[in-house]
Amino acid sequence: MWAHTLAQGTGHVFGPKITDFRPRADGNTLAVCRGMTPTIDFSVIELLRGLALDGDPDPIVELRSLFIEDAARHIQALNTAVASGDERTAKRAAHSLKGMCGSIGAQNLYEMSSQFEVAPTIDPNSLRQLESEFVRVTQALQAA
Repeated sequence: MWAHTLAQGTGHVFGPKITDFRPRADGNTLAVCRGMTPTIDFSVIELLRGLALDGDPDPIVELRSLFIEDAARHIQALNTAVASGDERTAKRAAHSLKGMCGSIGAQNLYEMSSQFEVAPTIDPNSLRQLESEFVRVTQALQAA
């Protein structure tokens, strides 16, 4: 289980920094973590908010809902594809998830998705780590 912490006074949720994905003897790939990085780059959130015109609703409200719904769907597709050995669908789901993560500043989730996209196989433990990071991203977005 990955540890995460809330930086006092900042409202930023921090998660482990993915530094590497290592092949295992069973052919799967496992995430290697070092240190802690913000789950969400809040400068991206503020940039997105800055694009709204005066009087427009907060764009993060809609983006948050869309992200959570779509990301959950892609993670489910990734789980199903990994369980059935469908490498092509797994890579496509990881690619879609990666793009979504980049657009909202979810750097750790972006890096994990990127690695899953190119990994020869995906370890179920790494997939659970991705799901845990998705929960942290969801919590951070809800607080944004």
